[in-house]
Amino acid sequence: MPVDVHVIKDGLIPDNAVKGIESSTGAPIPRLLAQRARSVCRHLPVMHRYEQNNLAPSTYEKGVAPAYDGLAITWFASTADMKRGTATPNMRWPAPTSARRPPAHHRHP
Repeated sequence: MPVDVHVIKDGLIPDNAVKGIESSTGAPIPRLLAQRARSVCRHLPVMHRYEQNNLAPSTYEKGVAPAYDGLAITWFASTADMKRGTATPNMRWPAPTSARRPPAHHRHP
């Protein structure tokens, strides 16, 4: 499936980096959440790179709900850095209601 790649933090990826991948289902990552992620990631030195890979809008025009809506991909130098970085209070924000509940035309039957 085609995706739109949005680079939120564009740092160098260390050799032997640890990559975290989380899938998103229910709706594309809203613009507000992407802006918030940009703000949080900018101040998280242990995170080297962060991408949001959303399914291309044309995917939704087919009338069939996709199995996933996107991926959030992060790169860290080590698992210790990943644990330290994701344990910060800023990384535990609740998703806005619009991110948790997809529009009716995107919901699975």
